[in-house]
Amino acid sequence: MTEGIDNTLLERFEQEVWSKVPHLEGKDGESK
Repeated sequence: MTEGIDNTLLERFEQEVWSKVPHLEGKDGESK
């Protein structure tokens, strides 16, 4: 397992999820 690949997959996953799910800003007190 390579940390670089893991980080890339994580970033891609987050981007896809955030682009599909209407994220509420300020819900947890932090904006992504």
